[in-house]
Amino acid sequence: MKQQDMVSVYSFVIMLRREYRDRPAEREHLHYLIETLVSRYHVPLYILLYKDNNASLMKLTLSSELIRPIVFEEYTNAGQYLNSVMKQIRSPYCCVIWNDVDINIQLGEELTAWLLGKQCLCVQPLLLEEGQGMIPSVQVPLYHRQEGFDAVPEFPGEDGTPTLFPLDYMGIYDVERFKKVQGFDTRFEEGFWQLSDFGLSAWQRGIPSCVHTVPAILYSHGAPMTNRTMTGHMKRFRAKHFGFELEGDGSLKLKTGMKRHIPDYLLDDYRRKPSALYCQGEELIAQWKDYSRSGVR
Repeated sequence: MKQQDMVSVYSFVIMLRREYRDRPAEREHLHYLIETLVSRYHVPLYILLYKDNNASLMKLTLSSELIRPIVFEEYTNAGQYLNSVMKQIRSPYCCVIWNDVDINIQLGEELTAWLLGKQCLCVQPLLLEEGQGMIPSVQVPLYHRQEGFDAVPEFPGEDGTPTLFPLDYMGIYDVERFKKVQGFDTRFEEGFWQLSDFGLSAWQRGIPSCVHTVPAILYSHGAPMTNRTMTGHMKRFRAKHFGFELEGDGSLKLKTGMKRHIPDYLLDDYRRKPSALYCQGEELIAQWKDYSRSGVR
């Protein structure tokens, strides 16, 4: 694939973690990462900054027309960041990473053909932790009658293995499909519940995520723990995904008090094709297992 063709197909997005404080070691690695991406891939690079930590980066962003900083007033959450940048990206695919990783992704005709064939919302590369090897990054959904919803991490198998969501938000996103599922629901806090909502909403609308084991992302200082804290936002999660019942005529009946927690676009989906979207409890697990065995098509 010619270099100018890759520019039209791919973009990169670097997000800064909440803990980033522009310390010398952090700054050195981030500058190295930016310079490496620009020189190696020659595609647009969006850097998502917030005012407290962008001073040392502004000069660097002027060094290439491919570097495109987006400055936020303050740190909000990863979902909000990605919702904002996806509105500005013009390429079909973008690779989202954090500031504390190294990557090895071969952009070219082979990867592009694979992405087009799978038609996934997000393709998660192999995730590695320095000194520890492969991270169990495939997220398999579970539902317990007593404990409720959960997702269990497993090691990736063959390419195309379905995963409920891209772990740590990183992966190669299909920009238009991201827009079709309305992006991330930012009323959830960053972490497990925001990602799980994103994955379930996309899967129920027929737009899954999967893994590819050839591209690789290496954490430079260890993989962060995903925030799985139960908060008040979980009522919204339960309402969106487990707050309705399927009637005998195929219509959906929302459980008492649930409607106000469900976004209008999902209510519209429920009304148009309720039987296709109805999936909760043990049925969720049964459908996922069948879907996982068949692979992403």
